[in-house]
Amino acid sequence: MTHNKRLSLEDVRRDMNLALDNSLSDTDRTKFEQHLAVSPYDRMVWEGMQSVDRLLRSERGDMQAPPDFAMRVMASIAAGLRAVMGLLLAIALLLPVVLTTMLFVRHLLTDPTAQQVLLQQITIVVRAGAQAISSVFQVVASYVSSNVIIMGLLITSAGVTTLAWGWMIRYFAVRRTQVVYRIPVQAA
Repeated sequence: MTHNKRLSLEDVRRDMNLALDNSLSDTDRTKFEQHLAVSPYDRMVWEGMQSVDRLLRSERGDMQAPPDFAMRVMASIAAGLRAVMGLLLAIALLLPVVLTTMLFVRHLLTDPTAQQVLLQQITIVVRAGAQAISSVFQVVASYVSSNVIIMGLLITSAGVTTLAWGWMIRYFAVRRTQVVYRIPVQAA
């Protein structure tokens, strides 16, 4: 327990938890009880914590934490830290890209010549894509018009593909709604 006259909220909560576990020394226990005598709010919180602790101890029976409980908790904490580190790394890598893109967009919005050049480049890309697609359709159309079997296969494959996509979307939508809840166990 701290030796300050005025205890912080964190110190009081820590001491309450230590007192519930009977881990406070006699002098710290005396100081803790003196603080509770002058703080009605903390005394009310302490009484609530004691009642919850009694309830949990009476319901607990002979429950034991699994032997690998501490190892699983530490692995979970480590996984959370790895996720945070991965997020920070992603931010560090993407921040320059985002800032550069913002500067480029700002340049486009303020320079009419740059806007016109960008519009010309987009037009060229769209025209090239449209020509490529139309040339593929012309080749396919020449084969399909002369062979009924190929036309039937194309129609059948389009229908099967549509059904397969529909089934996958429905399957994963149902799987997404199935949630497994895990209830944590605290070691005694």
